[in-house]
Amino acid sequence: MDRFKSPLIYTNKDLLKVMRYVDLNPFRASMVKHPKNYRWSSYNYYAYGKEDELITPSPAYEELGLTIDERQKTYISMVDELIESDKGKEKQAYSTTYFIGEPAWVK
Repeated sequence: MDRFKSPLIYTNKDLLKVMRYVDLNPFRASMVKHPKNYRWSSYNYYAYGKEDELITPSPAYEELGLTIDERQKTYISMVDELIESDKGKEKQAYSTTYFIGEPAWVK
C-alpha cells in the first residue's frame, strides 16, 4: 500500500473515468464477479438508482443523459465496456497520478 493520493481532475469526462475506475476496483481485485455485487460501491447508485444517503450525484454523471433511465443505461454500458476491454490488460494506476486530464493541461 501507499499513501492516499488525491489527483486533480480536469474535466467531467476525466471524472467519469475515475468513477468507473473506483467502481471497478473490487471486480479487478477478484472480490466480486461484477461491480454490482460489491455492497460498498457507488455502482448500484449510478447504475440502478439504489438510494444511498452518502452519495450526492456527480455533475459528470448527470450529463450522461436527460433522464435518470438514460443516465443509468449509459453508466452501465460504460462500465460493461471497460470490463470487456480490460480483459487481459493491466489497469491504469490512477493512484500514482497527480493530474488526470488532457496532456497539455497536465503539463
